[in-house]
Amino acid sequence: MSTETELKPGVATDSPVSETAPPAVAAPADPAAATAPVKQPSRLRRWTKRIAITLGILVVVGGIGAAFALQKMKEFDAQHAEFLSSGKTVNNFLKDYASSVSDAFKTGSPDAILAHYSEGFASPERGSWQFDAGRDIGDVDYFTLEKHGSEAFDRTQLGSEFSTYLKNMSSVDAVVCKINLVEKIEPDKFARLTVKYILDGKDHQGKLFQDRFFFRWWIEQQTGADGLGVWRITKDEFVEGVRVAGSGHGFERVSPQSLGIDFVHKRNPKLDVSKPEIKMMFAVVEHASGGVTSMDYNGDGLADLFFPDGVQSRLYRNAGPAPDSPNGHRRNHASRIGRTRSSPLRALLRLRQ
Repeated sequence: MSTETELKPGVATDSPVSETAPPAVAAPADPAAATAPVKQPSRLRRWTKRIAITLGILVVVGGIGAAFALQKMKEFDAQHAEFLSSGKTVNNFLKDYASSVSDAFKTGSPDAILAHYSEGFASPERGSWQFDAGRDIGDVDYFTLEKHGSEAFDRTQLGSEFSTYLKNMSSVDAVVCKINLVEKIEPDKFARLTVKYILDGKDHQGKLFQDRFFFRWWIEQQTGADGLGVWRITKDEFVEGVRVAGSGHGFERVSPQSLGIDFVHKRNPKLDVSKPEIKMMFAVVEHASGGVTSMDYNGDGLADLFFPDGVQSRLYRNAGPAPDSPNGHRRNHASRIGRTRSSPLRALLRLRQ
């Protein structure tokens, strides 16, 4: 007789049933997916991305550089404006200085000039500035301004030197004072510059003269009587200077024939475009060989004249001074010593031999 055990859900049996769970088996992969290639970014996309990153970096760097450059330009513009403003005020100061020289001459007092010097003006080892004895160069007297000694100068000694300088003039026609070289400058504070000083006048002998001096000035911005900033000279230094004086008589119009010059220019027949057989590409050549050359061909210290000509070139030797003319000017007579039908250059070379 067999016994059947009814298995009911959720009810354990007396004899346990040993069951082994089957191993997990992965679902079979899709054959199509297994054989499909893995998608990679294309080369174009990679390069596009790199270029975009590079451009972005360049834009950022460029923006920073542009901002920096603009800032620097603003700073440079501000500095330029300061230098320009200071340059204008210095130029105005020099114009006022030139005017003060004329005023000082009219009043006979150097006070107008000294007003441009600082109360604390001090120039160690400056020395005095004086003209030498001068030398005669033809009809002109040439003087050199020189430094004497190394004495320190203050405003009092400076005023004495200006008084002596002004007393040697009988008139002042024009004075110019301008910047020659700016050596150092701090806008609206300090400047060291070389100044060119030019004065045209007449001395007590009736000779016209011109002074050309170069000074080195140290100037500072100080507070004027009106409370505004003004430039004042705190120190000066001699650079160089000359005076040229003469009668002032210029050229005298004289007749060439009275000097023995009978030259008449003639055109080279080969360059005469008025003749039908002469054909030239450039008619301006017809004016060749004209003119005059001044030289001392024989080394006697007198200027001789050479006239190149299209037909006969001539050299006139200066025969020396003739008796004084009625107005006191000397006239030199010339003697014709050469003529040639060769080219002007060959004629000149041959006559010089």
